[in-house]
Amino acid sequence: MIDEIVLRVALTAAYAVACGFHLVRLWRDGGLVERVGSVLHALMCGAMILMAWPATMAFAPVPQTALFAVAALWFAALAAIGGRACAGHGRVELVHHAVMMAGMAWMVVVMPLAMREPPSGGGGGGAHDHHGGAATTAVDAGAGVPAHVSAVGLALAVVFAIAGTAWLARALDAGRAPGARRRRAVAPAVESAMSLGMAVMAVAMA
Repeated sequence: MIDEIVLRVALTAAYAVACGFHLVRLWRDGGLVERVGSVLHALMCGAMILMAWPATMAFAPVPQTALFAVAALWFAALAAIGGRACAGHGRVELVHHAVMMAGMAWMVVVMPLAMREPPSGGGGGGAHDHHGGAATTAVDAGAGVPAHVSAVGLALAVVFAIAGTAWLARALDAGRAPGARRRRAVAPAVESAMSLGMAVMAVAMA
């Protein structure tokens, strides 16, 4: 999905760390709701890693779509119920999780459209196809993306970028706390990385 190798590796590393965090939380958290949330987030991290690598981005699209659609409904239901039902998260955080899971389902569905090659332009098309070689960017690959896919992708990118920035601000605030309280910065930092990674992938889809 992402042709820039540096960005691809960076996203892979970020989501691998996030996956590890949620697996540790799965092991440590005792509540059913928290465990389900950790599993869903870990699966999301794995799917994002797959999406970053062109050779694996088409892996099991139907099960992935169904999984993330159900996950979106799960978090939406928790948000509707209210309270701090999942790892201490309130309604706003749960809505964010629901939107991320819905965004994952959308990405899996539209990925074939987002990666569709643009129509050949005749004699000049060959030169364009080879321009830049392996350094061709995701924007180049998605030059033929339908307008509605681009519009949704850009809208999701804005939402995830804003959410990721908000999570980052929360992490920085927690990081300035004294002593052991600084550990509270880890969870919002992971949330920020996941949301900003979603923003990058949404831009690539557009």
